[in-house]
Amino acid sequence: MSDAVTALLAKHEVRLDPALGALFAALPEGADLGTFRLIGPEEIAERALRWALSPALLPVAEGGSGDLFALYVPPEPGAIARTLCVVNPETGVYAPFASIRGLAAWALLVRQAQASLPAGPAFAVADLLEETRPAASALAGALGLAELLEAKVNPNAQELAARLSELEPACAWACSLLSSAESSATAAVDLLSPALSLATFSAGLMAQAGQALLAAGEKKRAARSLLAALSRLEPNLQAMPCRIDEPDPESRALFEPLRPVSLFKSLRSLATELTPEQRQQTPFLFLNRTLAQREDLLLEPAELIDQARRIGLKGDLPGSRWALHLGLGEHVGDPAASRPLLEELAQVWELAGSRWYSQRFRALVSAPPRANPLGTRR
Repeated sequence: MSDAVTALLAKHEVRLDPALGALFAALPEGADLGTFRLIGPEEIAERALRWALSPALLPVAEGGSGDLFALYVPPEPGAIARTLCVVNPETGVYAPFASIRGLAAWALLVRQAQASLPAGPAFAVADLLEETRPAASALAGALGLAELLEAKVNPNAQELAARLSELEPACAWACSLLSSAESSATAAVDLLSPALSLATFSAGLMAQAGQALLAAGEKKRAARSLLAALSRLEPNLQAMPCRIDEPDPESRALFEPLRPVSLFKSLRSLATELTPEQRQQTPFLFLNRTLAQREDLLLEPAELIDQARRIGLKGDLPGSRWALHLGLGEHVGDPAASRPLLEELAQVWELAGSRWYSQRFRALVSAPPRANPLGTRR
């Protein structure tokens, strides 16, 4: 990483996985593996604003299909950003993918899978492999993945996920995809466990676990998982990792986001499985009260800010921030509604001691608005 970016992140108490430095050292700026291209270190912070991404996301690479790979930056000062997410830059919806080493392994496995595809006028396999060989060799050497340079890989997602899970058992994408294809509900839950222990912020993984537990007949655990999914920050900007290549049925945009209203309806049917203390948690109370009065979560910003402040005055500052994040996710693409929420979030994160989140939200106030191709997502 460049000295300027290192100084910027240090100022805001953001710590990066050292593997990111190895990644940038192995691949010069713009080096293309055919699967992703690194964003120049000096552009990273600027790109995050250009795409109006959540402050939780620090983009480091562009995917070959137009998506992004971004480090998830935890809100706690001094926490290490270790997990890469895959992001739809048009909508800001994201899902955990893998560690930095996991991304490198995935890129090398995809490259080897491409070697199994038949060559044709529009796809010269040998030329592609030769063009990407220097970058692939440098990447494999830097991250201890030399054995993948000659690996035999069939070009299908399930095999890629299985191979990747052998190299990185907690790879969120691999765990989620393998779980989604598992016929045994109990086994499906077990497959998600390693990823859940690493990507603890992921509403998508929690929601997928809740659905699998419900299918297994474990209603109490399912209810806890669904509540945990809804309690994560900005659940309506997150997706299940296994769904990142599936278009939203309403908008046709890739990365179908979670829908808190639908999730809460499932949770409300299991409310008796929750403890009284769990039913008193802010996400349950807020969603239960709001959806008893209306069919969506599109509250007016002033009303939402008032409710969030009341939650904070009762001593639940994390719950206050959660409500504001939820409201902002519902108003994606609406600059007039988003602006007061962004300003309020900048203030509450400053009070929480998170310089990075506070400054990112302040910068987003003046960032160009992003169109909302998701449309109404309730």
